[in-house]
Amino acid sequence: MLEHDLYALTAAYGPSGREDGVAEAIRSLAVPHCQEIRRDPLGNLIAYKPGVSGKKLMLCAHMDQIGLMVTDVEPAGFLRVAAVGGLQPAYAIARQVAFQSGVMGTVFFGGKDKKPQDAKMEDLFIDIGAKDQAAAEAIPAPAEEDHSDLYAALGALEEKYRLPVVMYYWEGFKTREIASLLRLPEGTVKSRLRTARIQLRDTLKGACFA
Repeated sequence: MLEHDLYALTAAYGPSGREDGVAEAIRSLAVPHCQEIRRDPLGNLIAYKPGVSGKKLMLCAHMDQIGLMVTDVEPAGFLRVAAVGGLQPAYAIARQVAFQSGVMGTVFFGGKDKKPQDAKMEDLFIDIGAKDQAAAEAIPAPAEEDHSDLYAALGALEEKYRLPVVMYYWEGFKTREIASLLRLPEGTVKSRLRTARIQLRDTLKGACFA
């Protein structure tokens, strides 16, 4: 279970400025354990769980990761890049990279008469297997998705309805597993999921979970 959770967190797409994927991965893991989860205007994800000792403890960490941003597409289909965050060029050479769209590529070093440890950012390029510039530029960029309305509607649900929804649709638990974890009859879990779907449908004006 821990290995699965660690993979989910480290595999989430989240270079600086694009942390929504990481935030959602953390949210899905934290929801069953926290009383309140919210994002502030700066994009920070805040999860709160009340204690019993009267003392307060904060665990704080970065969500984003260093990355690369495409700055130009060469006639041969190679992608020139700039650093996002404190990336050392030498550490990026020969590493596989993943774009938000799912496209994979490998970072190469094109500097002449230079050792990899002396590489500068302008010496790096990504090969995504495109035969030329037109092929590289034809790869569609990921559509910008705005789930803010869904998150707001989900957050407005009573906890007894919200928790089964998150566990069922985000975590992938079966209703009998949710019933066991929450110590409820399975029929109650199904009933709460049904009620939550109705409330979400009404709030989102027609959009609903399948």
